[in-house]
Amino acid sequence: MVEFVLVAFIFFAMLIGIVEIGRLVYGLNAITSAAREGGRFGIATGNYVPGNTSSGSCIAAATDGGQAPPIGRTLMNHVLDQAGGIGLLSTDVVVNDLPGPPHVCTVSVTWRYLPLSGFFGFLSSSTHNFTSTSTQNFQDNLIH
Repeated sequence: MVEFVLVAFIFFAMLIGIVEIGRLVYGLNAITSAAREGGRFGIATGNYVPGNTSSGSCIAAATDGGQAPPIGRTLMNHVLDQAGGIGLLSTDVVVNDLPGPPHVCTVSVTWRYLPLSGFFGFLSSSTHNFTSTSTQNFQDNLIH
């Protein structure tokens, strides 16, 4: 019986560690993918006019800016959908826009990770912030 207690403790500690690493890797991959896809969506749905340095805005795509993006989706909704399952809020997504050739759309996604192991008393239950940023540009010379 003593052997079982020793082995069970080590087994469950390893199991919880594997689950924590899996959650962390999943979350990091989700915010990286969401930021990248958000940048692409912002460039694709911005109202860019080739040769016009003042046109285009991925911020307009983010907030719906008076024009409906494809399928009625905004950039913010797209980013939140791409990072499903990790509990992002719209305040976790920041969109910046730099007009002028090339038009640049930058999307940053911040995820607050709270380890589950803190609930079991193994580690600190403090929150860790992870941020992923994607910068996409739209160049006029790519349009034929």
